[in-house]
Amino acid sequence: MFLLAMIVVFLVLARSSRALFHPFVIMTTVPLAVIGALVGCGCTACPSRFSQIAAIMLVGLAAKNGILIVEFANQLRDALSSPRGRRRAAAIRLRPY
Repeated sequence: MFLLAMIVVFLVLARSSRALFHPFVIMTTVPLAVIGALVGCGCTACPSRFSQIAAIMLVGLAAKNGILIVEFANQLRDALSSPRGRRRAAAIRLRPY
């Protein structure tokens, strides 16, 4: 079911962005976030309902963060030259607060 949901989300993102590369970049963050959550739950032995709900929320947050980074990089790429815009977008959006 999770794979089907990811395929549907990928198709929706591809339709809205009219490209295949941007949704692929966004969707690569989702399995990585789920793997991190599973490793964290495995280390602490917390298979509760709250951790399952948190994993679902983590998928949404990872996808939203990926969308924001891609859109921000696209805006800077349009404003600046291509490699310079990508480096600046990564420096601004990927810094810890």
